[in-house]
Amino acid sequence: MRSGFVILLVVIHFLGYSQKSPEPILSPFHPKDTLQTVILLKDSIDTLKCGLWQNGDYKIYIKIQAFAEYLQNDYSGLVQAMQNEYKNDSVTLIRYNSYAVRYLKAINQLKEAGNGFDLRQLVLYVGPENVERNKGNSLDVELFVRNALEEGNAVVFYKGQRVFKLNKRIVADYVMSNIKIYFEDDKNYAFNYIGHINW
Repeated sequence: MRSGFVILLVVIHFLGYSQKSPEPILSPFHPKDTLQTVILLKDSIDTLKCGLWQNGDYKIYIKIQAFAEYLQNDYSGLVQAMQNEYKNDSVTLIRYNSYAVRYLKAINQLKEAGNGFDLRQLVLYVGPENVERNKGNSLDVELFVRNALEEGNAVVFYKGQRVFKLNKRIVADYVMSNIKIYFEDDKNYAFNYIGHINW
């Protein structure tokens, strides 16, 4: 049964989570542990030259340059793979080139972006061309925004007011962890996602 469930999670990960899903997968098991922490946001960060990720009542700003540098590293890795590892494999070379084109386009968009650029416009994913994925709202972008926020490297406005701390609740069971990041009400969250599998 475990192997079947793991295969299901892997298939859902690759097919269903290339874009932001409205709700994460819920575990069928009862919670066995809850951990509550606080994310402290740096008050020295301003909103100049920041990109915006908005989710409901939350406006999350991250530095455009930091994100562009992160994408540049990914792009460089794809180019290096094309030049070195796959130079004798034309099919893989074509596939990697299409991935690199997406990343380069996003990098150029960020270089030209003004303050408050909507990060949901970026199209980033590894895989064949797909009309739905090409609409933007990429999970890859969301992961960067979420990681920056969890490290305190984001500016957050909640219902129009800047906040400097957020709650993070991890509810774990025998299979997975459900994680919510929110200001005051866990039903009004900035992020709700699945963490590690507890095996």
